Amino acid sequence: MKPVVTFDMSEVEGLVSAIDDASGPAMQETFNQLAELTRGEAVKAIQSGPATGIVYEKSNPRRTHQASAPGEAPMTDEGRLASSIAVDVKSPASVKRVRDAKAETGSNLEYADWLENGTSRMEARPFMFPAFIKTEKYAIPLLRQALARRLRAE
Repeated sequence: MKPVVTFDMSEVEGLVSAIDDASGPAMQETFNQLAELTRGEAVKAIQSGPATGIVYEKSNPRRTHQASAPGEAPMTDEGRLASSIAVDVKSPASVKRVRDAKAETGSNLEYADWLENGTSRMEARPFMFPAFIKTEKYAIPLLRQALARRLRAE
C-alpha cells in the first residue's frame, strides 16, 4: 500500500471546539474596540476640523465661529455633539456566537442625523461614517489578536 495520510475531524475536535468557544467573545471584543476607535475618530474630526465654511459672530457668550463646509465634519462650537457620541457595547463573556456580537457608536442628538446625512436645506457634514472608514482597517488585526489571546487562554 502507498503511504497515506488521513485528515478527519477526530484529530482536531479539541481545536475546533476551542475555536468555537473563543470566536463569539473574540468578535465582541473586536467590535467593542472598533466602536471605541470610531468614537475617538468622530470626536477628533468634530473638535479639530478642518473647517473651511463661513465665519460668523455668535453671542452668549460672544465669540467668532468658523463653520464647516459641506462634506467636512461639523466644527464644534459648544461641544454638545462631540460629548454626545457614545458607544453601546456588550461584555465579551456574554457572547457565545459570532452572529450575536454587536456594538454601536453614535449620538442621540436629533441634529446629529441632520449633520451626518444632510437635509433638504443643508448639505451633509458627515462625521460618523468617515470615522468608521478610518477604523475599519483595524478589524482583522484586532480580531486576530483577540482570537489568539482567547485560544492561548484555553
